[in-house]
Amino acid sequence: MCPARESASHEDRTKKSPTRSAAIYGRISTGKEQQPHGLATQIHACRQLLERLGVPLREVAVYEEEGSGRRHDRPVLRKLLHDAAMHRFQILVVFRLDRLTRGGIAEMFRVLKSLQAGGVRVY
Repeated sequence: MCPARESASHEDRTKKSPTRSAAIYGRISTGKEQQPHGLATQIHACRQLLERLGVPLREVAVYEEEGSGRRHDRPVLRKLLHDAAMHRFQILVVFRLDRLTRGGIAEMFRVLKSLQAGGVRVY
């Protein structure tokens, strides 16, 4: 699995997570060699949206994960939700909502409610 990666220097990544204005979450499923929307494609599309919203890209945290969206033990999603609860970003951009979870409507509402409780708007 890819650990959470922030768009900052190595020195910044080794410190406590800094406050950013926005975050991007990208996820690919495991075991699929040729996915039409790989991590690079997802992150690029999300960065383009943030640019259109006027968010400085240097203030964007990027969370990348490889794993099934049905699993509940995804460490990068867990870190994203923790950072949201700590108010480390106000905007989250995902390529598609199913990147957050594929665990059904109840699980999607749980994730979105956690983000909303942290004051995060999801695009």
